[in-house]
Amino acid sequence: YPPGIPLLVSGERITRPVIETIEEWRTMGITWQGPTDPTLTTIQVLEA
Repeated sequence: YPPGIPLLVSGERITRPVIETIEEWRTMGITWQGPTDPTLTTIQVLEA
């Protein structure tokens, strides 16, 4: 993803294909800026 584009957005369903894509990117060494858990093993869910 280019800078400034979120990995997940508010209201998005985190489906098996989304998880598989994130796992594939992790194995490729892709990193993300700003997650609470840099390993992306867990995510933080916030309610507005």
